[in-house]
Amino acid sequence: MTNVLSLLVVIPLAGLIPLFLFRRDERAAKQVAITTTFVELVVSLWMVKQFVIGEPGFQLVEKLEWLPSLGISYLVGVDGISVLLVPMTTLLTFIAVLYSSGGAIKTRIVEYMTAFLLLEIGMVGVFIALDLFLFYIFFELMLVPMYLIIGIWGGPRRIYATLKFVIFTLAGSLLMLVGIVAVYLQSADASGSRTLSLPDLIELRGRFPADFQFWVFLAFALAFAIKMPMVPFHTWLPDAHVEAPTAGSIVLAGVLLKAGGYGFLRFGLPLFPIGVQAWLPVLIVLSVIAILYGAIVSAVQKDLKKLVAYSSVAHMGFVTLGIFVLNLQGGVGAVLQMLNHGFVTGALFLFVGIQYEKTHRRMIADLGGLANMWPLFTTFFGVFVLASLGLPGLNGFIGEFLVLLGTFKFGGVPLGGLFWGPLAAIGVILAAVYLLWMFQRVMYGPVREAYRALPDLSRLAEIIVTAVALIVLIADAVVDRRRAALALPLLTIGGLVVALASVFNVVPAAQYFRGFVTIDAFTSFFRAVFILLAIFAAAISPAYLARRRVPAGEYYAIICFSTVGAMTIALSSDLITLFIGLETMTIPIYVLAGIQRTDRFANEAAIKYFLLGAFSSALLLYGFVWLYGITKATDFVTIASVLTAQGIANGPTIVALALVTVGLGFKAAIVPFHQWTPDAYDGAPTPATAFMSVGPKAAAFAAILRVLLGALGPLGVDWSAVLAVLAALTMTGGNIVALAQTNTKRMLAYSSIAHTGYILAAVAAAKAGPSAGAAVLFYVFAYGLMNLGAFACLLYFDLEGTRGASLDELNGFGRRQPLGALAFAIFLVSLTGIPPTIGFVAKFVVIQPVLDAGLAWLAVVIALNAVLAAFYYLRVVVRMYMYDPAEKVPRLVSGRTLSLSLGIASFAVIVLGILPNSIYQWALDAAQPLVH
Repeated sequence: MTNVLSLLVVIPLAGLIPLFLFRRDERAAKQVAITTTFVELVVSLWMVKQFVIGEPGFQLVEKLEWLPSLGISYLVGVDGISVLLVPMTTLLTFIAVLYSSGGAIKTRIVEYMTAFLLLEIGMVGVFIALDLFLFYIFFELMLVPMYLIIGIWGGPRRIYATLKFVIFTLAGSLLMLVGIVAVYLQSADASGSRTLSLPDLIELRGRFPADFQFWVFLAFALAFAIKMPMVPFHTWLPDAHVEAPTAGSIVLAGVLLKAGGYGFLRFGLPLFPIGVQAWLPVLIVLSVIAILYGAIVSAVQKDLKKLVAYSSVAHMGFVTLGIFVLNLQGGVGAVLQMLNHGFVTGALFLFVGIQYEKTHRRMIADLGGLANMWPLFTTFFGVFVLASLGLPGLNGFIGEFLVLLGTFKFGGVPLGGLFWGPLAAIGVILAAVYLLWMFQRVMYGPVREAYRALPDLSRLAEIIVTAVALIVLIADAVVDRRRAALALPLLTIGGLVVALASVFNVVPAAQYFRGFVTIDAFTSFFRAVFILLAIFAAAISPAYLARRRVPAGEYYAIICFSTVGAMTIALSSDLITLFIGLETMTIPIYVLAGIQRTDRFANEAAIKYFLLGAFSSALLLYGFVWLYGITKATDFVTIASVLTAQGIANGPTIVALALVTVGLGFKAAIVPFHQWTPDAYDGAPTPATAFMSVGPKAAAFAAILRVLLGALGPLGVDWSAVLAVLAALTMTGGNIVALAQTNTKRMLAYSSIAHTGYILAAVAAAKAGPSAGAAVLFYVFAYGLMNLGAFACLLYFDLEGTRGASLDELNGFGRRQPLGALAFAIFLVSLTGIPPTIGFVAKFVVIQPVLDAGLAWLAVVIALNAVLAAFYYLRVVVRMYMYDPAEKVPRLVSGRTLSLSLGIASFAVIVLGILPNSIYQWALDAAQPLVH
């Protein structure tokens, strides 16, 4: 079988199709999930059969050029480590789905099975990816489904546990992303071309400087340490395990934790040998601490599930210890420990889940005497307990034995292996203490009266337990709305589509109307973006306009007028044309914001937008006058040539530049020139807000690029520090204030300010060349798609006569309007920057030029702000899916065009997150005129 590894990714993806088709049939959904995961298991075993034991290097390698302009490819393969972890993953996923289908999960079955199939894609992908970018995509893909599995089907404190889980793991992932970008950039210095291919990077590792390896290994190590988790980054794990449903705990302990250890083995050790040596003492000490701390804390636990959770901390400590003793025995022991811990601890969580389903008790003190009723269950449970404590003859023994043997032989840390080895061995003794004590308290002793009438275990549970037990025993040997209402939007959309087609009528790049207008790749990109945003805005509006009795003809005309103004900005090659374009775009927006004349909030929004907009226009015009006074010209080419000769070291030029920056800063809502944005967005009708949040902002950045990189290009490098500071203030200020919002519309308003900061960061990195311009253009495209979509989702609530939606009104949105909530969740995840969405790619392409321009501190600010934003975006997802709706709430309905538009947009967010190369290459080509 060829392409077997890609098949392992495609099978769960294909399983999502019948799940969607049978979304109202829970029984069919279970059958689809069971069949899909079973087929996945069979294919993974076939993969093992194709693997040639003893042959060095990667096997079954598949390569496809994915983002060739960035040197990124779809590259997968397996070696002796991953070939063991992939079938372990597919087997545990099959067992988890099979157990869940037996009645453990009683609500929202289709969504649950969907989450598991998505999770399986991520888990398998992590172990086969041989490209760092692809690895990161799969690494992050595991986060969202597990977040939903715990948050929706978890215990009483599931919301706290999921947020803690997401914040910890996302923080680590963002650190790793910064490290990946650093490796990507460094690879060019080492070889002349940029790559994230693991085989290529291994060949280049000798050219990586020592200080580079020191810091980049730290970034990777923190990400992997959180995922495993290592002490002191372990505090998310017990809460996640305790609140997770049983199947969630099985894959969390059995597979997800292994991604951290695998990351160390696959990327940490081969790529950064000098960094490993530098951090080795710290890692050894933390590993031994994890072994002892996990065992001691397990011994004092009163909750059975929490005891097993803390035992994982200790067992994963053996994994890291084996990895970092840097010898054959330790490495082999670490791999076996990962494999055996996956089976054994996954099985222990299964047993805990089965007994809880029958007894509804999890406190050890409340249990006892279960062996008298469940003798077979007790026997198998005992086997796994003994395997977990490392009894010789069972699979848990050999891994720990080899790790300890490797530790005793290791002398690369202070005090040597003869000191750290015995300390680690104490963990084995402590494991016997707490596990045997737990087993005796739970299974033996007098039978409690409350349990005498308990039925025996279902046959399904028996079958599952038997299957897993057999695997444990052989694991050591075998590892293989009337007319106008309809006509007007159709006419508007149809006309805009024709206009969009004309944009792609290729003409030679040239200036027209005596140099006032330029047609080139840059103008074509922005014109297409403006028209697409107008089409989207028109498509989401009909039901709202009909319900609120807004004059539809005026509404659609205003959108078109404003779009013309925005397109004029992109066409401009002269200060006069640019200013006319800005005003042509802005004046219709004033009217659009106040189009509901009887609504005082809309009137207030229009007045505020008009007053501050007029003020910013005056400042901008004043700056243009200063530029004309200095250069005696209004066209960008002449201005640039004059300023090249004069430089920046004179007062009038600085004043002109400051005025232009402040004027455009108001248009783009850059902190501290953003005060109009929240009230204007909140007061305006929601469809108007959706368009206002993206169209004018995209036009403002077209103007910024035309002026700051065109007319004022010779001064761009000198001004970059100011722009970088403004970018940091904008993203940080927007995110911090968004955290305090309880109205979703205002939250999205402040978050749009933060996204302005991300785009501005790429502008500040202008000296990095075309990649900076491409990053601005790509982010503008992505931001327009996902932010307009996010605001459009609030129309489900505006249609019912409310104003947007408070967080409380969002409770249970996932049940009241499943498809709308799904689209909203996708847009929010993309705004957060989580793969595989276009929002993730947008942040990635921004960080690259920022680092190229020597603004590493700004890249760190971007990463920290991404974590900050995750909190308030994911808080909305929590409300939609994990809170119950209030009583007697109205049913949420929507116009067909709204639902269709959101469906297309959310689909595009995912597809363009997976296949972004065409848009990025378009943006890169469009950015070329800016550098000449």
